[in-house]
Amino acid sequence: MPAQIAVAVTHDDAPGECDRDLEFQVALDFIIDALDRLRNG
Repeated sequence: MPAQIAVAVTHDDAPGECDRDLEFQVALDFIIDALDRLRNG
């Protein structure tokens, strides 16, 4: 299963321009916000 997820998130063959740094930043912000909401109830 983890290998399938890793393949699903690679964008080397995706059409159009891909900004991996921006995508990583947005995902990280999303995760941090979710964890903060869980912690603070």
